[in-house]
Amino acid sequence: MKLNFFKNYSKKTILKYIFVVTFWFLVLLLILKLINFKINKQIFLNISLSPLIISFCFYILFSIFRGMRIAYLLNSKNYLKSYAISGMYVLSCAIFPGGIGEATLPFYIKKYMDISLSKGTALLLTTRIFDILFVIIFFIYSLFAIHLSYSNFHLVLSGVFFIIPIFFIIFFIIFSNNLRFFFINKLGEKKLNNKNILGHFINKFILYIKNIDNELKEINIKKKDILVLFTLMGRLSVYASFFFLFKSLNLNITINQVIFVSTFVTLMLIIPFQGLGGFGSYEIWVTMALIIVGINKNNALTASIPTQLLFFIFSILEGITGYILLIIVSKRQKNK
Repeated sequence: MKLNFFKNYSKKTILKYIFVVTFWFLVLLLILKLINFKINKQIFLNISLSPLIISFCFYILFSIFRGMRIAYLLNSKNYLKSYAISGMYVLSCAIFPGGIGEATLPFYIKKYMDISLSKGTALLLTTRIFDILFVIIFFIYSLFAIHLSYSNFHLVLSGVFFIIPIFFIIFFIIFSNNLRFFFINKLGEKKLNNKNILGHFINKFILYIKNIDNELKEINIKKKDILVLFTLMGRLSVYASFFFLFKSLNLNITINQVIFVSTFVTLMLIIPFQGLGGFGSYEIWVTMALIIVGINKNNALTASIPTQLLFFIFSILEGITGYILLIIVSKRQKNK
């Protein structure tokens, strides 16, 4: 079977991706020039293997909890397939820029679990809202836990101030009955002329949103404590993975500082304009966060590079594992 990866991508789209990656690397190079950056080779040469392995184990645990959450929301007992889908989803999020990888989850669910795209999208919205709520809670906790100076606190607020209101607007639109009624029912009543291409597109979009709204009611969130537990354990696994990864790079950093770095980077990654696979932009966010918690600027920027590369390798291993598991599970089902 031939893999024509670029078959459905226009030259314009490919060039746009190349531009985004190039832009962020140029920004990174400009920052290096302005701050007179020097690479600390010792960080690369003295990577500790034991903490790195522990970090990877916690990263796997993160995907396991994600998979359990998917299975729970879909009332499925096929935890192995849910974990495999979670692994492939993690890889997609690592590869594609600006949150495009997020959109792959409904397609994986449709293909491998035979569930509609609208229900898969409803599941994605539910999980991401719970994720971002916990990210914001841990972010606020970390701000007080690490006792930031006023100047650093001001820098943090200027970076994420606009993100939190946007999230809550989206949250209330999705889960508020009155707003949902207005956006779906009222707008849906105004049928536009289908001869108009834009009108046809909007009608299709409204119909799709209606389907998602119906599926949201079917998603299994009756036992919110279980959903909260899976989400919480997943977030804690991520922070543990970050902690041991930074320990493998011999950074002197506390768990509260790690929580701040992880949540800060996550909030920055909400910005849609990112490098392909996060390369270029991810390093900037990690560097900013590490400098804010008191890491030397040269060590911070040097550490951001292996952090990105190692998590990218973790994601590739997760994706390959997930794909192999899906093949095994599919063969078992055919043989039954």
